[in-house]
Amino acid sequence: AITRKWFDVKTVEVVRSVEARGWHTDEQLVRLAGAPTGSVLRVSVQDQGKVQLLVENEFLLDEPMVRYIVQEPSGYAFHIVNHTFAIKAAHIGGGIGSRSVSIEIVPAAKLGYFNRIRVFAVGDEASCLSARPLIGYIMWPKMGFDADLPDDLRHHPHLPSDLAGAGRIADLISTKAGQVFWRKYGSSIWLDFDLKQDSN
Repeated sequence: AITRKWFDVKTVEVVRSVEARGWHTDEQLVRLAGAPTGSVLRVSVQDQGKVQLLVENEFLLDEPMVRYIVQEPSGYAFHIVNHTFAIKAAHIGGGIGSRSVSIEIVPAAKLGYFNRIRVFAVGDEASCLSARPLIGYIMWPKMGFDADLPDDLRHHPHLPSDLAGAGRIADLISTKAGQVFWRKYGSSIWLDFDLKQDSN
C-alpha cells in the first residue's frame, strides 16, 4: 500500500537535457532515481559524462534528491552514487526512504551493467541528538550498504569480544551488541551496495 501510494511512476514528470534524450525509457529512469509520486525528475549529463538524476518533490523532500550515474575507471561497468536524500521530518519513519532505495536497486541489478550503488553515509552519535538528526551512518547499513570496518574500530577497546574478528560493518551490525557499538562509535563513511548476484 505504501509503495502504491508513494511510488506511482505515471505521476512523475521526466525532463531531459538534449544530451540525455533517447537514453533509457522514462520509466527506467524514474525507477533508477527512486522518484516518489508527484515528482519532477530532471535528467542531465554533467562533467566527464556523469549523468545526474535530480528529483524535485516539495511535499516529501527537504531538498532535491540527487543520484549520479558514473562509469567505472576500467571496463564497461557503471555505479550509482546516492548523493543527496533528505526526507521531510513529517514523513520520516513511514518507509518512504527504504522503498525509494529498493525501487532503485531492482532495475539497477536487472540492467546488468551497474556493479554497485555508493553513498556517503553521514552521521555519528552526536549528530543523532541534533534538532535535525543525521542518521545515515545507521540507516544505510541496515539496507545492505557495507564497507570494511575502519581500523580504529577493529581495535577499539569497547568492541565486544565476540566481534573481534568482524571485518565488515555488516558483520558488526549482525548482532545487537554490534549495533549498539556502531551507533556509539561509528561515523560518516563511504558505503557500497554490491549488485553482483553472489554478493551478501
